[in-house]
Amino acid sequence: MHLLGESYKVWMETPQGDSIPLIDIPDWQFRWQFYYNFQSPQYFPAGSVLKSIGQYDNTVNNPDNPNDPPETVYDGGLTTDEMFLCYFIYADYQPGDEELILDPDLITSVEDLTITEELAPWPNPTSSQLQLNLPSDQYSELSIYSSHGQLVQSEVVNGRSTIDVSSLSTGFYSIIVRNDRWIRKSSFIKR
Repeated sequence: MHLLGESYKVWMETPQGDSIPLIDIPDWQFRWQFYYNFQSPQYFPAGSVLKSIGQYDNTVNNPDNPNDPPETVYDGGLTTDEMFLCYFIYADYQPGDEELILDPDLITSVEDLTITEELAPWPNPTSSQLQLNLPSDQYSELSIYSSHGQLVQSEVVNGRSTIDVSSLSTGFYSIIVRNDRWIRKSSFIKR
């Protein structure tokens, strides 16, 4: 969703007919376009269906509407276009997955940070390497933390960087990249 987004919901419907809420954003904000992590893995029984719904406000009542008067808006990648995407990163269930910590903010070994922007590492999941696009004007410290908050890898990065994660065990990891001007964080799954 872009500037016309008003609300956003995602839920799971199980084969037994249960409806399980996953995301509920009643007052959408444009700056919330990034990925969301659950605090721990969510189990999806075989045969479950994921559903989502979004609501838009293309009226003069929306202070973020870029068109005054309102105009017909089409799908597209520009901020003045609109879109509705719902991505899921998933993995086959392994015993013990419910013990993983997926929310980097819950990792107690990382001090409180001011996050200026999210990272978008790719491919994600990965088996060997991650790509990062970072500003090339300054070297930054990259730290990778296990799901238990243990620092498992660190290095200096700059600009478009390739990070070798082939030596890491299979699992969920948090990334924090920082320098004296900004801090960015994300997560990835190592296969």
